[in-house]
Amino acid sequence: MIEVTVGDTVRWLNQDPLRHTTTSDTSVWSSSELSRGEQFAFVAGKPGRYGYHCSAHPVMRGTLLVR
Repeated sequence: MIEVTVGDTVRWLNQDPLRHTTTSDTSVWSSSELSRGEQFAFVAGKPGRYGYHCSAHPVMRGTLLVR
């Protein structure tokens, strides 16, 4: 789980040779497919608990907690 405060910028950096996305389970954000070395940034705008996954690899999951 990643914990942040409203207004924080969350950055996902792909360090894997495979392409990945970061996609909110509830359509709050969605990146394009990121190649190795590419990143995606999201500004946490509203408190809540947000599940997310990789669209290319749905078993890869995480949670973003915004306070």
